[in-house]
Amino acid sequence: MIRCGSLRWIAWTLAGLMLGLAGCSMRLVRVQPEPPPAEAQKAPENASSDASAAPLAAARPAETPIPWDTLPADSTPHFLTNASQHTYATIGRNFDPDLDPQGQWLVFASTRNSLRPDIFLKKVDGYALRQLTHDPADDVQPRFSPDGERIVFASNRSGNWDLWMIRLDGTGLVRLTDDLSNEIAPTWSPDGKQVAFTLWGRRSGQWEIWTIDVGQPSVRKFLTYGMFPD
Repeated sequence: MIRCGSLRWIAWTLAGLMLGLAGCSMRLVRVQPEPPPAEAQKAPENASSDASAAPLAAARPAETPIPWDTLPADSTPHFLTNASQHTYATIGRNFDPDLDPQGQWLVFASTRNSLRPDIFLKKVDGYALRQLTHDPADDVQPRFSPDGERIVFASNRSGNWDLWMIRLDGTGLVRLTDDLSNEIAPTWSPDGKQVAFTLWGRRSGQWEIWTIDVGQPSVRKFLTYGMFPD
């Protein structure tokens, strides 16, 4: 026969064991709190920019740049909010762009109609294209004159690279250089009377910068060794 006192002692013992097991199970499932999000790690607005704020800046995760080769070719990246598209070639490439001084016309080289580049012209705010050159050679690096009426460009249509000039309507094609050296990268003087360019020096064996008189192409002057004058 079991006495009542013994029963109470057994009941209290079982209750203690159950509470102990419950406490152990609670400790087993307890996890460490997660670190606060990046927004919570930012310094208050009234925080000073002294050395004490350096750990906060270092704790922020670095931004991962978007690889260019993963961006669609026909769309503008979301972070280029100040850029606008002006050519829409589905075949070929458009390159070497230049704006006229008034910002109304855009000239560029393109392989949209042939394997070799030609010179094209368009209104900045328009879509219609005007093809200025139609030569099976390479016409590249067009540059507007200061008055916006002429375009100088480099072409190898004569067998080597020379400088040529043409009007906006495609007329008045003039060859500015005529020798065995290669002349590229033309740029206009501010008064529109001269063109500076890069020439491969056959004697020096290095690139040289020269100027040429547009009205008298036979008059030229050596400036210095180098490339891509501006």
